[in-house]
Amino acid sequence: MHIYKNRECGFSRALSGVLGVCVLGAAQVSTAAETWEYSITPYFFAAAIDATVGVGNVETDVDLDASDVLENTESGFMAMMSARNGDWVVALDASYFQLKDGESSSVTGPFGRTAADGTVELTNRQWVYQPMVGQRVLDDTLKMDIYGGLRYTRLRANLDVAIDASLVRFPGDSSSFKSEKDWTDYVMGAHLDYAINQQWSLTGLVDWGMGRYSDLSYQFLAAVQWHFQPQMAASLGYRVLHQEYEEDRFSWDVTYSGLVLGLGFGF
Repeated sequence: MHIYKNRECGFSRALSGVLGVCVLGAAQVSTAAETWEYSITPYFFAAAIDATVGVGNVETDVDLDASDVLENTESGFMAMMSARNGDWVVALDASYFQLKDGESSSVTGPFGRTAADGTVELTNRQWVYQPMVGQRVLDDTLKMDIYGGLRYTRLRANLDVAIDASLVRFPGDSSSFKSEKDWTDYVMGAHLDYAINQQWSLTGLVDWGMGRYSDLSYQFLAAVQWHFQPQMAASLGYRVLHQEYEEDRFSWDVTYSGLVLGLGFGF
């Protein structure tokens, strides 16, 4: 996604990262409260990216719509897994994607502001893991879980100047920058599910968090679910994920937003 710098912590220190709890509505199995209920929901997030990346005194904006992201995405995997026993649920949301050659249109530095197509090219790999523990506080037609957890993000970012290199110089008098960062946010949130009938329901979640080097992260999701089989459900919704991180003259301020499509299996 190479010189890698200053990792805050390893993966083993805090497994955390991207959708939230009970997102995309994996189908639930109606069993006794003492029985564990499991679900897994692979999902697809067609996200646009609005990012500001800063390295030293150089700052560049990357604004890609969903079609640009799809065109430049080389690989990715996203899934939500959960296990419930009575009012308690444990869950893990995991996502990975690799974006190649996302182009910025302008860059700002000590030389002023330069605007040109493909001023800086961003290649990045990003892993987001979010383990959570939640408790059900409403259990009727409207169901509600509150949860807490961690959101661990690992980022490998490469920035390469795509125009006259004399106009853009990263620290070290270089025309490129490569780094690996990771950080952990402490997260709190809520998930709601409203049953319209036996086949259709509405689901939503919101959470927010922050960490040592992360000023703010939050996400929001709203979706409609179709329970076409007792233990299967398809979901279509809209999601926003925002992250802000700054450490050692490197800053990452990004918002992902777009449609989410998932297929859940319960057992």
